[in-house]
Amino acid sequence: MHFFYPKINFMKKILLLFAFTSLKIIVIAQFIPPPNFDFSGTKLRWVHQAKNHRELIKNGFIDNREVLTTQTAQIIHQDYVYYLLDDLDRPIQGSTLLCLDLDKGNLRWQRDFNPIEDKQKYGYSYQQTQLNFINDSIELIGTTKIDTSFVVGGPKYVIGGFANKRYISKEYGSDISNQTYNDPWKRSCLSTPVVSKIDNKEFSHFYYCNNDYTNFNTGEDFYNLIPYNLDYKLEPIQSNDTSKWIIFKDFNLQGKSTFGPYKIAEDVYAYFLTLERLIGRVYSYEHFFWTINSNGDISNFSNITALINSTHKSTIFYRVEYISQNDYFRIFTNSPNHDRGLIYLTKNAELIKNQEDLQIENKYISHLVSKELNNQEGIIHVLRFQTEKDIHIYKEINGNFSRIGHLKQNDSYIYDYIPQYLTLSENNDPIISLTTLLDTIILNSPPLEYGGFNFICKIDAKELGLNTSIDEKNKTNILFHFSPNPTSQSFYFHTPTHGQLEILDPSGKIVLHDKIVQEHNNIDISAFISGIYFIKFISFDGKIQVEKLIVNKL
Repeated sequence: MHFFYPKINFMKKILLLFAFTSLKIIVIAQFIPPPNFDFSGTKLRWVHQAKNHRELIKNGFIDNREVLTTQTAQIIHQDYVYYLLDDLDRPIQGSTLLCLDLDKGNLRWQRDFNPIEDKQKYGYSYQQTQLNFINDSIELIGTTKIDTSFVVGGPKYVIGGFANKRYISKEYGSDISNQTYNDPWKRSCLSTPVVSKIDNKEFSHFYYCNNDYTNFNTGEDFYNLIPYNLDYKLEPIQSNDTSKWIIFKDFNLQGKSTFGPYKIAEDVYAYFLTLERLIGRVYSYEHFFWTINSNGDISNFSNITALINSTHKSTIFYRVEYISQNDYFRIFTNSPNHDRGLIYLTKNAELIKNQEDLQIENKYISHLVSKELNNQEGIIHVLRFQTEKDIHIYKEINGNFSRIGHLKQNDSYIYDYIPQYLTLSENNDPIISLTTLLDTIILNSPPLEYGGFNFICKIDAKELGLNTSIDEKNKTNILFHFSPNPTSQSFYFHTPTHGQLEILDPSGKIVLHDKIVQEHNNIDISAFISGIYFIKFISFDGKIQVEKLIVNKL
């Protein structure tokens, strides 16, 4: 008996394997519900899910367009939150800008700057630092990605780096003007946000462009940051003044990251740069700092590697913030064990404080965002600990950390909610943007994490025991705040004073008595049964405040 074995060439086998794997992923994905941002603990005032207007599958489950790595950030301007999402240079996508009501989180308008929405089928990429509010309009400066063809009927290419300047209405988000310099042979290669200035009512935009160069006479490789200016037509003009160039020998260079510009004084802007080199099998890092003016003249160029790598030689930083109210830089670091930390530098890049090996409650941090409080001492940190899924909120004063809030994740274990950016309203209400990571090991794929499903939420400052401008006027009448309410196991008790805490049942019997000597306290009520109780606080000077507490064990 002869058996017939069909002959399938190697490429067909690959295609069949790919089709089978893709089908398996689609089938499995259809049984994975999207995240619903289910948290208990500290009460949220509002939460909003930000979604790009793309072609989505109709059943509402995960698909490839939804599961993307997205960078998010937000700006508070007047009574609105402007929430920006960017798809991190994915070929045919673009940024999305949402305008939300600050008080209630209602969506006022949304603009999607991607080929699906654009008449020319262009994609536009913007960053939070490139949003400027001018009277009744918003200026956005970024880059355009064009899906084009050099030859009619030929292959299509997605080409980026075309300079773009757009003005939209603050009230409606609609275009006022949109300008792109789209000469494919003279792209702008915008690699960093621009420094803008206005002279005689004409705009001039300075920026750096990454450039790798080989000296064919010596065979040496170089990495350069070459300064460019965009004129009013957005045509890129390269500076031939090499004194304005940043030049490094490309010796085993594996990666580079530029951070800036940060305005630290009138017409003075700061930049940071990290270079990654591979020496044998060991990675090493160099870190640099310099300042420029709007013409690109360099000053204060310095190597700050010794400051950044004083604890670990392989420490890198992934975000830099300039805190103008305190005149310092906060650098978010990532150590070899993927632990997050902080380094503070003066505006001249001198060390203030090193929290590179930051631990809170003897636990290392996996994700961290921070912001200084308004009109009072302290820093708010929103973070996740290593191997934990919950989100914690801490207040730091002089290096001492007190937990003031806790978001306990009740959502599916396959999702991780990652804090990406933190802003505070003028009343110190935290607005937190998060992206959701999906562990693909559930799809029988390698254990990689993909982002998407972006959320933004607001917490009232009073829920965290933080003083607001209203509190400052009436703080003599308020002895304490507490949250959450209702609760089941514990609650946070915040008071600016000290005294005696009593919890009474409906009959007036004292079921808990405690002496309060700290501002932030975690009160354990795990032994309580469901019902209504009363919190009574007697301050050291005899003042009394009573509030109702609801315990719900369901």
